[in-house]
Amino acid sequence: MSVKERIKEFANYKRFSDRAFCKEVGLSGTYINSIRTSIQPDKVQLITVRFPELNAGWLLTGEGEMLKNNENRTKEPEVIYGRIGKDDKILDFLMNQNKSLEQIVHDQNEIMKKMQERISSLEAELKEGKNASTAQGAGAGCVAAV
Repeated sequence: MSVKERIKEFANYKRFSDRAFCKEVGLSGTYINSIRTSIQPDKVQLITVRFPELNAGWLLTGEGEMLKNNENRTKEPEVIYGRIGKDDKILDFLMNQNKSLEQIVHDQNEIMKKMQERISSLEAELKEGKNASTAQGAGAGCVAAV
């Protein structure tokens, strides 16, 4: 069985489609189907961080059990950043934080857009003022012949 087949087996065990599994771990939706012979260590890390119960040795080599036994499981931290307990859904928290940051960026972009419009307006007024003073200055130097 290949790494690709083992990933598919684990995704099926977790009741994810291939595409949904990829999205869950932060990979492109077509990643599993693009695997030829092996996967990069950073991809293994993404998968095992999201699914710590998965035996990385089994994933890579096919040896052992798909799931870690209780002695091999790493302990989850009691609290991360003082806000996320071990029973909280870390992904939900991070997604909410991401939405908040996206809103802040959107608001800042709107402010920047209004500021740019105001700058353009002031530049246009300044240009009109210069044109008006240049036209007046040009006429002032003329003396009518008598």
